[in-house]
Amino acid sequence: KGYLIVCITDNKNIYLCSEKDYSDNNLIVTASKITMLNSRVFKCIKFEKFPRNISGKIEFNKVLENINV
Repeated sequence: KGYLIVCITDNKNIYLCSEKDYSDNNLIVTASKITMLNSRVFKCIKFEKFPRNISGKIEFNKVLENINV
């Protein structure tokens, strides 16, 4: 069992971004246990599709722009 997610921060929150439908609560609890950070810093964001560049890599700056809209 595992999660396919992208983690990104705006120095205030840690966003757990995914293209799949995961239980937000389970995802946050798991991330909190792994990182030993308080669960209140995590926010879950569902993307239809991650923005990618020509080579297929995720464009993190565009992910962060979409989060901060």
